[in-house]
This record gives sequence, structure tokens and C-alpha cells, in this order.
Amino acid sequence: MNSAVIIQALCIFFLANCGISSAAERPKKTPKAAEKSTWVPVKDYDFYPIKIVPSPEDGVYVGHFTFVNRTSTTVSVSGFDEPDFGRFIPRFVGYEILSKEKWKDVTVGYCATGAQSFEMEPQVPYEFIVNLYRLGEPKSPTTARISVDGFRSRPFELNWKKDQKAGAFVAAKKAHFEEVRAAFAKAGFKRDMIQGDDFCQRLIESIAKATTSKNDHGFQKMTGLEVFTPDIALNGNIRIDFRSTDSKGDETQYKGMWVFTPDKFTPQWFRNEARKHIKLESSGSSGQEMILDDGTDFWSRDNKLHLSIEYHAVRLPDDEDAKAMFLKMFDNLELWLNDSAPGAQ
Repeated sequence: MNSAVIIQALCIFFLANCGISSAAERPKKTPKAAEKSTWVPVKDYDFYPIKIVPSPEDGVYVGHFTFVNRTSTTVSVSGFDEPDFGRFIPRFVGYEILSKEKWKDVTVGYCATGAQSFEMEPQVPYEFIVNLYRLGEPKSPTTARISVDGFRSRPFELNWKKDQKAGAFVAAKKAHFEEVRAAFAKAGFKRDMIQGDDFCQRLIESIAKATTSKNDHGFQKMTGLEVFTPDIALNGNIRIDFRSTDSKGDETQYKGMWVFTPDKFTPQWFRNEARKHIKLESSGSSGQEMILDDGTDFWSRDNKLHLSIEYHAVRLPDDEDAKAMFLKMFDNLELWLNDSAPGAQ
């Protein structure tokens, strides 16, 4: 099982439900209720499950489905990114469960900003990858199905209790972190630093330690750090979202995003170039964002490293102090890197 296709599906869940965002990412999201399209005639498409597998998130499944447009023209399906070698993560998915021989909708609310429609070519098989977290953790075997833009899948079975007892979710998480660790090692991170499945937590904590010194440049200490399960995108990028548990009104005091491409990032590039690519931006009415932006789209294969950290406080540091704090974070990050590593420059 390739966890690259599992974890990107989880990413949007965290963004929508945990408040993780970035000014460099997308405009502020506006809630949008899920809309049902007119159902497409079944003869015009195939949409059936390939496999339903446990994800690294305990109790959450990910579904892999074959989708084939059987008409002679293209059809549109909502998503944030175009198909990647036939693999596609649709958005605005509908969920249904079979209860007492009747199909019952699972209520879902969605955020629509950033979504687009992508064309599915006629007679071409696509692999749709769908996070099934909305189906919960049913205590007994459950029959379910999904729908996307008027296309409804064939039913599939979930047996959460059986998979939980067999350790399937624990095994999926272990396999996922092995893949993430291999990506960090390939990018030139010290192997002794990335041992153990908590290394992403420790990596972000080491960056956050820059806020704990006496010379804090006007920043308050980042405490109660929460680091979410890393996401492996379809294109191989590694993304880690994080936030502090401190809050200022409706805002989390600190929140951030790490995204890098293992094939592009190198310790040499970080040491020689990264500090030249710092940007500072306002975030809302009481926030400031520090961004490492190498000039590429953070979700693209060309991205070396995108690191963004938002800070919300009553009194914000000036730009000079904010840059000084970000550079301290870079110094802490550099301790994780080998002296040299193969890879793109």
C-alpha cells in the first residue's frame, strides 16, 4: 500500500477541521454546504472500490476507487489538483451508509475556496482516492458508498472492530512513518535525528525552541505544540502542519506549515540559499507571518522547502525582530542536516 495516496486525502481534513492555514496557501475559506448534483445515469460511468484500507490515522479508512467515464465526451469532477498519472483526489464527497435496508446520508459541510473542476477523459480509468473519515468507527460491519458530482460508487464494506483488533491501523501508521523517514534521509537529514516515529514532532519542537530564549525578539514562547501526522502528497512532497495550543481570541497563537520535496531539497541549498528567501506578511488584523518561499508553488514538484509560521499577539514584533526570530529557527533546523547529501541543487 502506497501511503503517498493515503495521506494527501487526510490533509484537507486537518485544514478544514483543525484551523491550519497559511497566507501563502489559499484565500480565507468560506463555508459551503455540500450540494447534490443530479445523479448521472449508471450506464455512463463505472465507479467501484479497488480496496478500502486503514490509514495512519487511528480508525480512519481511505478508499481507492476506479472511475471510468463511459461517455464520448469529458466529464467534470471537483478537486484541488489535476490528476497525477491517473490518480485523483476528488472534493465535496458525499457519504451514505446502509441502515435497515435503506441508504442514509452522512451530513457533511465543506469549504469551497480553491476547488476547481477537472475533466475526466472518456474511457480512461482513473484512481479516485477518498478519505472515509466521515464514516466514523462503526462497531459492527457496515456497508457504505460515496458519491462525487452526481457519480455514485458501488457499495463497499467496513469492519472497523476487526481491523482495529488485528492492529491494522497501527501497522499502517508504522509503514507511513517509514516512508516519511526514507524521504527525510534522502533529502540529507541526519539518520540519528530521524529515528523513532516521533521525529516530525521533535523536528518542529526544535524549530519552536527558538522562541524560548531570553533574546526572544518580542515573541512569546510557543507552548502546547501539536504536530499533525505528516502528509505524503501524490507527487512525493512531504507536508507537516502544526500549531500551538495557546490562543488569542479566535486565533491560535502559532500555526504553521512545512512542505518540502525530497528530490529537490539539499543541506547545501538550505545553508547557502534559504536565508535569502524570507518574506514577512500580515495575517489578519493581529497576526504576522514569516515565510521561507523559494519562489515555487509549495505544492509543486519544484518546491525545495516552504516553511510558514503565523504568530498572533496583541503586540507584534517589528519586521526586523520577526526576521531575526525566523533566522534563529533556521539555525535550529540546520542542526538536523548532514554536512552534504546527494540530490538536486
